[in-house]
Amino acid sequence: MSSLDEEELVYYVTLPFCVLSIIGSLFIVTIYLLLKEIRVFTFRLIFYLALMDLLFASSFAIPWFINDYYCYVQALLMNFAGLSVILWTATIAYTLNKSVVHEKENLESYEPYYYFIAFGIPALLEGLPFITGSYGKAQGWCWISLGDDNHIKQYTQSWFYGQMWRLLCYYLPLWLTMGYNSWVYYRISKKIVIVLDNSKQEEKMKRMLLIRLKLYPIILVICQTPVSMLRIAYFIGMEDDGMLWLSAIAGIFVILNGILNALVYGLTDTVKNALRRYREKYSTNFFESSSLIEGTI
Repeated sequence: MSSLDEEELVYYVTLPFCVLSIIGSLFIVTIYLLLKEIRVFTFRLIFYLALMDLLFASSFAIPWFINDYYCYVQALLMNFAGLSVILWTATIAYTLNKSVVHEKENLESYEPYYYFIAFGIPALLEGLPFITGSYGKAQGWCWISLGDDNHIKQYTQSWFYGQMWRLLCYYLPLWLTMGYNSWVYYRISKKIVIVLDNSKQEEKMKRMLLIRLKLYPIILVICQTPVSMLRIAYFIGMEDDGMLWLSAIAGIFVILNGILNALVYGLTDTVKNALRRYREKYSTNFFESSSLIEGTI
């Protein structure tokens, strides 16, 4: 089996998970647009996260092996959306830290800064791989390439630039965000334990809230660890033999980030209650309309 055939296989293995992540992200985007009562600042941040998850999963679903154009488009979208997703989780963690730990209000004033951090920085970094022509095939999909090893001198330069852009555009922000998010949610968990103990809330409520808080940073760690291992393996010079399934596993986990974000960030009690009220309102209107129609027949 040729190398290209193997990489195509990675695409088809990961495609169903792309579809799941797209559905999950679309669900969050849809309920945000549908339910006016949840269009508050905090859920707006989750909406932006879902948009970037949607873009990232959609980029992964592009059949990059058809021609160079598809490959190039996937690389651009993946580089922007992948970093944006990471940075939006950091802004959500920062917001919760300010709100819960520091008890700060009027956090909407931070929103313009969040746009620059989570949209602006990825957009600025998007141009860096252009300088060295580093967008291309990247072991399983298209992203920042390490070059063609058929030309040793050119490959050495491409490898150096590719590794540098990979670290700067994705992995350094990722690893820093993992650490920051874990630290923030640890502080929030401690604060919530103190608050709930003082107010004598039910133990079940406290336990469920703490479980959800712990899931936020764990999602990023679980989903991003396999792809980090894959890139480290290539960084230290491991051969392509036997790397096919590591690429497939890494692709699956990084794509699942979208569906897991939708489940944990999106399906909160507030969202569930808003959906229930919307369903009840829609059902009431439907039956009233049906009765009116029957009365005129």
